[in-house]
Amino acid sequence: MKPTPAFIASMALRLRALAEAMETLGADMDYYGGLAPWGQHGREMVNAAGMARAWADEMESTHGQVE
Repeated sequence: MKPTPAFIASMALRLRALAEAMETLGADMDYYGGLAPWGQHGREMVNAAGMARAWADEMESTHGQVE
């Protein structure tokens, strides 16, 4: 069964919400963690948020087309 365009749009929306939360939390971890390992993990989380946004863009650009 293929996902509907509405379902794909919903996934993209959820990815954007996840990316926002990851970016905010990651920035806090980076700021307060400084040079501690969890500061580095925060920077990684901010970068991962960018990937999640890119995935959402990709989903939306296909207009729900699934191969």
